[in-house]
Amino acid sequence: MTATVSECLLRSINSYVLSKQGSAIIMSPAPNHLREMAELIYDNFRPHSTNVAENMSTEFVRDFTKRATFKIDIKSKEALLFLLKMTPYYWSTGVERLETITGKNELSVTCDFNIDVFKPID
Repeated sequence: MTATVSECLLRSINSYVLSKQGSAIIMSPAPNHLREMAELIYDNFRPHSTNVAENMSTEFVRDFTKRATFKIDIKSKEALLFLLKMTPYYWSTGVERLETITGKNELSVTCDFNIDVFKPID
């Protein structure tokens, strides 16, 4: 299996980067992140499945985890396009599906994040 860029970055974080009292704070998409946008792009929605702890350097231990979920209401085509361009969806979606999204005047979108804090192992 090939590692993603984010997996390689997580594995490369080491205790030399932080002081012994430091923390690595990692935010990653939780299962329903941007679900409504993904449902407009794909025929079958697949929840995000990032497991940061499995990919983190073995020099760290998870100290804290929290999930933050909230909705944002996008009220213009321009704002929707700006959000879309900040995601991998924009770069991997065909023109027809992109037009489905950018043709909307508004969209309520779920923001769903995992927040993990890791500390170096002594």
